[in-house]
Amino acid sequence: MSSYVEQTPCDNMQPHQGISLRSYQKKQSFLNLSRSQHGAVMRSHYGSCSGLTLIEMLLTTVIVAFLVLLGAPSYSHLIKNNQLSTQSNQLLVALSYARSEAITQNIKVGICPSLSKTSCDSNDWNENWLIFSDLNLNGQLDSDDQILRQFTLIDSEHQWQSRSNSSLIMYTSEGLTGMTEEFNLCSNDNNLLSKKVIVNSIGRPKVVEDNVQCN
Repeated sequence: MSSYVEQTPCDNMQPHQGISLRSYQKKQSFLNLSRSQHGAVMRSHYGSCSGLTLIEMLLTTVIVAFLVLLGAPSYSHLIKNNQLSTQSNQLLVALSYARSEAITQNIKVGICPSLSKTSCDSNDWNENWLIFSDLNLNGQLDSDDQILRQFTLIDSEHQWQSRSNSSLIMYTSEGLTGMTEEFNLCSNDNNLLSKKVIVNSIGRPKVVEDNVQCN
């Protein structure tokens, strides 16, 4: 690459009458020093514009891959915990709705798992749930009663477990259940990830995370 050399009127100056040889040599030395400094500045400027080397790119790729692998377990744990929260809140909403309807309509209201979606024909709380008004007060869903609402469970790898194997929760017109029931929501691959929905004797449900026992 040819280098740029700045030309000055003094480049071709020769000693002439009135200018001593020593003065001429000093001016030439000054011009040579100026050209050297200008060239160093130009080389420094263009050298700073160089890109990343192959080693730097490989090192950056390794660091990024390591950080991704480091954060993957935490991200997976977060997703599973959000799924547990969504499912436990679904049962909480269903129980709260049944209790509210019992108090509002001044009737007995039941909630049960259902395989057929028309009757209480299952004791597996991982099926659909039916909320019905027990108009004839016989403690079960039959043709004289009315289905108030149906809940379709969210697809998930987590499973509901009833501690008492109960297939029916019945609310009185005062919103009472007269019994305590526990529903454990457990992850199939990690028993440490779990939640519990508790229904106390006065019928109020709540979600807890402590002392959850999964089979």
